[in-house]
Amino acid sequence: ITEIDQLSAQIQLPGVALALDPEFLLIPERIVDYCINQRQIYKEKLARLDSLTTYFNKMDRIIQSNNAAKQSLNTMLDTIRTGEAQWEDYFALLDDARAQRDSLRRQVDNLTAPAETESHKKELSRLLTLSLEYCDIMKAGATLEEQNNFTGANEKYLAAQKLNDKIQDAYWAFTNQYAADKARLTNIDNL
Repeated sequence: ITEIDQLSAQIQLPGVALALDPEFLLIPERIVDYCINQRQIYKEKLARLDSLTTYFNKMDRIIQSNNAAKQSLNTMLDTIRTGEAQWEDYFALLDDARAQRDSLRRQVDNLTAPAETESHKKELSRLLTLSLEYCDIMKAGATLEEQNNFTGANEKYLAAQKLNDKIQDAYWAFTNQYAADKARLTNIDNL
C-alpha cells in the first residue's frame, strides 16, 4: 500500500491528479483489527464449547446411570407374592433404588450449568425428586401389604403407578429436549 501511494505520487499525467483516498491507506490496519477480533471471538466460542461439552458429558453419565437404575419394582413384588423372595429383599431393593436416585439428584444439583442449560438441570432434579417420592410410596404400599392391609397397599400402589406414568412421560419429553439442545449447543457454528 505504501509503494502504491509513493508510485501514485510520482505519476504525472497531464490534466489528471492521482491521489489515493486516505481511507485506502487504512485497509491493512482494518484487516489486522478484523482478524484479531475474529480470533478472539473464535477463542471465546472454543471456551464456551469446552464448558458445554464438559457439562453435557456429566449430564450424559447421570442420565445413563438413571436409565440403568430403573427397574421394575413391581416385578420384585410379584416374586415376593409367589414366595420366591422375602419382604426384606424387597425393602432392601427399595432402599437401594431410593439411594441411587438420591445420589443422582445430588450429582445433578451439584453440577455447574452453563447458560442455556439450567433448565435441563432443574428438570432432571425435579424428575429425580419425583422418583424418590415414587420409591417412598412403593415402600409405604409394601409395608401395608406386609401387614396384610391389602386395601391400603393397593391404594399406594395405584398412586405410585400414576406418579410413575407422570414421571415417565415427563422424562421422555425431557430427554428429547435435552438431546435437541445438546446437538445445537455442541455445534460451534451455533455458539
